[in-house]
Amino acid sequence: MLSFPGARLTLALSAEPWRGFSGEGQALRALMRMDDERAVSQVRAQLNWQSVLDTGALATTLGLTASSVEDSLRILGASGLVGFDVAQGRYFHRVLPFDLSSVEDMHPRLADARELMVQGAVRVVNASPIDAEVQSGGTVHSVREIDGELRCTCPWYAKHQGERGPCKHVLAVEATAASPAPTESAP
Repeated sequence: MLSFPGARLTLALSAEPWRGFSGEGQALRALMRMDDERAVSQVRAQLNWQSVLDTGALATTLGLTASSVEDSLRILGASGLVGFDVAQGRYFHRVLPFDLSSVEDMHPRLADARELMVQGAVRVVNASPIDAEVQSGGTVHSVREIDGELRCTCPWYAKHQGERGPCKHVLAVEATAASPAPTESAP
């Protein structure tokens, strides 16, 4: 990082340029847990080339939770509309020449995780620490929480060890575990 009066240049290198700027899985998690799609639109409407986006102020202005604003900013970041300043630890508005309609298409693990949930393939055995089984492709994968991190027995996790974001099984388990349990109706 080079700092000059009124300017700063930060050079970020990626081990693999095709990874893009999704935050190594943070955008996947944000997309998976986003339960109020209006929040992304509301946050996007507040973008006006700010050099610093204050998450708390946006949450107050919009009447949203700070975590919903954070998730919205991560999604907008994956869309090329928001950047993250690593020196300040804050988001800023920017626009990259990016096809916004393709964001979800760029994340096949997200689509696969949602499909697993639709199929009812996730069974949470224990809620805390999380212990779950996911039926996928004729195999039952175990997803377990170890030292605060969800780990999976699938080949994706074995290869990447969480460094490339969560596998589809972990995403599905996180979303299932975060969903309120269905209530039984009285006869």
